[in-house]
Amino acid sequence: MMQLENSNRIAPSGLAKSVRDLNVTSVFKRMDLFGVDLPTFTIKGESKVMTVTGGILSLCVALVFFVYATLKFSHLVDKYNPEISEVRE
Repeated sequence: MMQLENSNRIAPSGLAKSVRDLNVTSVFKRMDLFGVDLPTFTIKGESKVMTVTGGILSLCVALVFFVYATLKFSHLVDKYNPEISEVRE
């Protein structure tokens, strides 16, 4: 009977485990787009070194790109500042 009760328990999924292990530094490290590959060995089981600074820089680059793309798209939709060039011969 005891074995039956244990088998009915739901094992924590990988998602639940990753949510528990989340902290600010690990989030920034996971966002690092500038991580450096280590060709011959691993550090703590990882073959790429990612840092908090790289994660913050990656977030800034993504934010600047998103803001720029949003502004350009809104100018395109609103037909803001159309430039009309005329060629005279």
